[in-house]
Amino acid sequence: MLGKSYKLATFAGIPVKLHWSFGLLVITLLFLEYRDHQSIYGVGFMALYIIILFLCVVLHEYGHALTAKRYGIKTRDIILSPIGGLARLEDIPEAPIKEFNIAIAGPLVNLAIAAGIAILIYLRGLPFIPDFVSIVDLYNPTGLLSLVLVVNLALFVFNLIPAFPMDGGRILRALLSIKLDRVVATRVAMYIGRILAVGMFVFAIYSWGMVLAVISVFVWYTSGAEYQNILLKHKLNNTSVSDIMLKDFSKVTLDTTFHNLINTFKTTGENNYLVYNDEDKVIGTVPYAYIADVVQRRHVETVSQQYKSGVQYVSGQTPLLQLFDQMQNEGVAIVAVRSNDGEVVGVLDRHRFSDWMKQLQNPTSFITRLFSKRK
Repeated sequence: MLGKSYKLATFAGIPVKLHWSFGLLVITLLFLEYRDHQSIYGVGFMALYIIILFLCVVLHEYGHALTAKRYGIKTRDIILSPIGGLARLEDIPEAPIKEFNIAIAGPLVNLAIAAGIAILIYLRGLPFIPDFVSIVDLYNPTGLLSLVLVVNLALFVFNLIPAFPMDGGRILRALLSIKLDRVVATRVAMYIGRILAVGMFVFAIYSWGMVLAVISVFVWYTSGAEYQNILLKHKLNNTSVSDIMLKDFSKVTLDTTFHNLINTFKTTGENNYLVYNDEDKVIGTVPYAYIADVVQRRHVETVSQQYKSGVQYVSGQTPLLQLFDQMQNEGVAIVAVRSNDGEVVGVLDRHRFSDWMKQLQNPTSFITRLFSKRK
């Protein structure tokens, strides 16, 4: 989600945050309520409804988070926004049963809340769905219980729609993954979700349901993004550093001028470099950021005046997924690839990595690639 989020509290070690746009939604709803009915009492009930609704959403997200915790998966935080809640898990397990349990836990929380309220309504002899003409008719304790019941049933059903980003999409993928490769399962789930999105969009246009139209577009693009993420992770985990490293790389020494580095960049397209000493030992790197800094400020002449000491070494058999995490978490611009005997046989930097990943963004066809495991 874009923009600033504000921390409300921390429960079970998981921060709960509120997206700034949620405040605008609350102010808008309360303003419309007061404008239509001129009632402070009504505004108070509307505020109470909003609080209860998002409390139910928070409990839904904690269903995911606490179930994930059972499998040793941490949750960074839970963010609430006008379009719902999001529990940001550090990882999504590939084991079908684990993903299924985590995904279904949220909807089951809403079902449990609805069941509890239904029992309370039944024991008190109250109507499950009271007769009302407008929202004002629900501004009473009975109406409050009924509305919370309906809201939780709606959340339960809506989240079971078999399309990403709803929980139903992940449940569907988990079930498909029992028999299919995870990439294939995600692709099938993506196409099912997109077919549903098209159906929702057509129905929305026919019935002038603009909110449903927006949701259908969101489902279409989110389904594609989920597939691309899984495909990328699969490729990263099944491709080694040696498969994409640059073998014929330029060696830079301490007396190399930045003018020559810029010319090398223009000629070869290399963005980051290893620095060698007189004994042909790697002693550091020149990241692209340093070159850009010299171009802008022109305050140094040679590499000896500005380079980054130290270098990260990796084996050619290292999976790209492992290196990707290292580059992201540690801010590494370039790594030296070492053979078993310790010789540097290649380099891999952020730009080459990024160019390789962009090649994976080609759209997939519907029939010819549906059940292929690798592209």
